[in-house]
Amino acid sequence: MIAILLPLLFQQPLPASHTERVGGTPDLCQTDKAGDFADGGRQFCGPVAVSDQFVWLANHGYPKLFPTATKGKAGQIELVNALAARNYMDTAGLRGTMPPRLMEALRGYVNDRGYELARIEYRGYLPSKGSFESSGAHFDRDWVRAAVANPRACAWLNIQWSKFDEAAGAYADLDRHWLCVVGYGEDARKNPAPDLFLVHDPAGRSGLQKKTDFVTLELLERGRFPVRGKEYDARGYYEIRDGLTFKEGADRALVIGGVVLELKPAL
Repeated sequence: MIAILLPLLFQQPLPASHTERVGGTPDLCQTDKAGDFADGGRQFCGPVAVSDQFVWLANHGYPKLFPTATKGKAGQIELVNALAARNYMDTAGLRGTMPPRLMEALRGYVNDRGYELARIEYRGYLPSKGSFESSGAHFDRDWVRAAVANPRACAWLNIQWSKFDEAAGAYADLDRHWLCVVGYGEDARKNPAPDLFLVHDPAGRSGLQKKTDFVTLELLERGRFPVRGKEYDARGYYEIRDGLTFKEGADRALVIGGVVLELKPAL
């Protein structure tokens, strides 16, 4: 019992806001012609969202996350292509990146670059299967905040672009997408905003220029959503109703999962 309680006693409370990494985290557009990604980058939200966070980590103690000595935008494009390669996410071959493949790629890439994972967690609609482990269907928003406030960690949200049928309480599955979480707790004017999260959206519709989006994760108490022909209870998940540039035809971004990665201190 003492062994369980001691970490809780010394655990530091989360800061009310954390925006320190916003300025240093890029917001690469997945359809940027400079990237020359396969199929115009349409399926590259996964490796691009991961690369945004890895650039920040590379510039804050983990430089080998860059695949070569090239830095800046060119270096990030090389990083995206490394992450998207067949031996990691295989983005072009699989036409996108589902959570199990993203998790496997993160483990492999971090290890191959000479660093060690302290933890990697998925929470969302997918259950554990084979080597893929889920930490549960749902997550508390503080789980994301804690990753953002940790200088050795980062978080991504897996969203489903949806059209909500109010009468039926049903979400239509239009597409799935990855967002990079870079801050929380402040609005665009730096006023306290406890419910806001700051994200970078790699989608082409979000624009070529860097842009931080301010979104609220609203807890759902009803509804159902489909993913690849299977239906799930939406209760306990979150939805984003504004703050993003929505995919055509969608009026909701349903947060169906999240991934948190934490690295061990670099030697």
